[in-house]
Amino acid sequence: MGGGVAIYVQKSFQCKIIDTLAVDEIMESLTIEIKTKRCKSIVLSCIYRTPDSCMEQYLNIITNIFEKICDKKCYFVCGDFNIDLMKWNVHKATNDFCNTMFNFGLRPLICKPSRITKDSATPIDNIFTNVYGSATSGIF
Repeated sequence: MGGGVAIYVQKSFQCKIIDTLAVDEIMESLTIEIKTKRCKSIVLSCIYRTPDSCMEQYLNIITNIFEKICDKKCYFVCGDFNIDLMKWNVHKATNDFCNTMFNFGLRPLICKPSRITKDSATPIDNIFTNVYGSATSGIF
């Protein structure tokens, strides 16, 4: 399958695993909840989507994950989505992905290419959140 996901949490934070999911040839994900002093809690999902997986199946899976989690907490979704967000207006599957994220109140923090090769520059790795204004991101 390739890819894989991991989340590292500093020992001083209290956290618990909420969900782990591996769907052969489609995606892998890990979701944790972190207790902090600033928020009640932060939910963090890390997702890897295989490049040639069926977008419809993928959207159904992430919709099920988000329905359980998104509406209650500070939520961050990061990962390698293997979806070129720059094509949202010309590629139906990309538009469907963006609409799914927006329907759950999730907005991307990265708006520049994250994977750059000699032939292309695409923003396929990203961080989405429902926390606006207090989160910053960058590409190293």
